[in-house]
Amino acid sequence: MNRLVLIACMLALVLALPSGLSAQGEEKKEGGDPAAEMKVPEVPVEMEQLANWVGEWKVVFGGPGQEPEEGTYVVRKGLMDRAYIGDFKLPGFEGHAVYSFDSNGKKWHMFWFDCMVSGHVGDWTGEVKDGTLTVEAMEDMGSGPQPMRITEKWEGKDKVNWTMEAKQGDAWGPVMTGTYTRTK
Repeated sequence: MNRLVLIACMLALVLALPSGLSAQGEEKKEGGDPAAEMKVPEVPVEMEQLANWVGEWKVVFGGPGQEPEEGTYVVRKGLMDRAYIGDFKLPGFEGHAVYSFDSNGKKWHMFWFDCMVSGHVGDWTGEVKDGTLTVEAMEDMGSGPQPMRITEKWEGKDKVNWTMEAKQGDAWGPVMTGTYTRTK
């Protein structure tokens, strides 16, 4: 059968459906505003696991063989308390993090945007265990995609030790480290 004839037959069939039925033969529901029926779900209790991030932080950051640099990290709640939004600044570098807990998948997401790659969004996923957030992703730091891991280990309420590692073979090796100290 000619492709044009097949398309014409399918269009005629769709146009012939009674107006009260969908293409699957299900009766359409009249009235009702789907937006009015939507309800904002409860804030996941897991959001409390990272509540201590809210505030202003001094950051000391560096990588193997690099001089550490000082910067800032400012974190606030957003999206009706369903996300933590952080703005990270070092001299010549800016990044933006959004942390949120996926209630369906039962895991944390940390979405990362920065000035190094326009349009790239890192979607890091993981968990909080014993006060430490560990998230992983496939990232390209210049030598092709590879497994990466970030660990944010809390030392009390006012200090966080941060580590980024890359998997090379069976071992994890350091890429960057940082210390966050609360200022407000």
